[in-house]
Amino acid sequence: MAAIVAAFVAFSFVSCKSPVDADSLTVTPTEVIVFEGMSVTVKAELKDKDGSIVNDKITWESKNTAVATVVDGKIRGIKEGETQVVASYGSLTPVFVNVTVKYVPDPVDHPSLMGSNYYVFFISDAARAMIADRIIADFTPNGEIGTEPDAKRLWIWEETYAGLSTVGQNSYGLGEGWMKFEMVKDWAGAGYCIYDIALVKSMKAISDNINDYYLHIAYKSSQPGRNTIFQLPYGAPDPQPYVVIGEGTNGKAAYTQCTTGMGEDIVETTFSANGEWYHFDIPMTYFASQNLIYRDNFAFGENEGRNVFVVLSNENPTGTIAEYDAAFIYKKTQ
Repeated sequence: MAAIVAAFVAFSFVSCKSPVDADSLTVTPTEVIVFEGMSVTVKAELKDKDGSIVNDKITWESKNTAVATVVDGKIRGIKEGETQVVASYGSLTPVFVNVTVKYVPDPVDHPSLMGSNYYVFFISDAARAMIADRIIADFTPNGEIGTEPDAKRLWIWEETYAGLSTVGQNSYGLGEGWMKFEMVKDWAGAGYCIYDIALVKSMKAISDNINDYYLHIAYKSSQPGRNTIFQLPYGAPDPQPYVVIGEGTNGKAAYTQCTTGMGEDIVETTFSANGEWYHFDIPMTYFASQNLIYRDNFAFGENEGRNVFVVLSNENPTGTIAEYDAAFIYKKTQ
């Protein structure tokens, strides 16, 4: 999925001959979407022939600075359009990044986008642009498949979910996608696994002010009697804190406080499996009562990640669909 940064075009000059210890140049990702006035960072690596990292300056250039600028891999959207950013190093083959800059839509009039101190698990690109200056930690999967310190992975456990495409408007009425999984075994689960230790430990601020924070999830279903379990496993012993959203209980009570609509038309209601979006704001005290406490002194092993957000469809029949959007912890506007 696309992320979001600031910059100017930067040029650093190197000799036309690459140092003998630099054998390859890679950049990830090579396709990015960024909104006007926002930014996204791409990762560039130099390696020697043995695969070891080479620390040296890489040259960055934007092919059209009227559309996007770049410095040290940070790409800033200037004006709606398309261009390319080029990373180069000596005589090594340059790497091209295709950049699409989108127009920022008018702000959506929804209370969940008017808060502060966001810890994001998933949100669409346009909605992200609306809260970008208030994001404290972004746990959105970044496509990394290893255990590097910056990896943020969405693990589908034992191929128990199948990803499905989305059509229509998301929970904010925007024509962008959301998360949609189908349960293909007799249980299903997926975890947002984060390897950035500092990022995970930043969640301590939530527990320090637990009364101020809420877990927001937008959810919809067209399957009566089905539901989804959402867990916040990091910072709690087994059994891990959870909330059940949907219909049916699976032996656990479903959370019922939610709203529907947009702007002044938002009304409090109870969930119904009618294919419409519902917004849930669950107080973090709900999870604290289940022994959740975020601390910054948990021990981490080498190359060890932590699941900060988990989606489960346990005790539902095969074919159950889990659809959610706008999953984040935040401070609501009072």
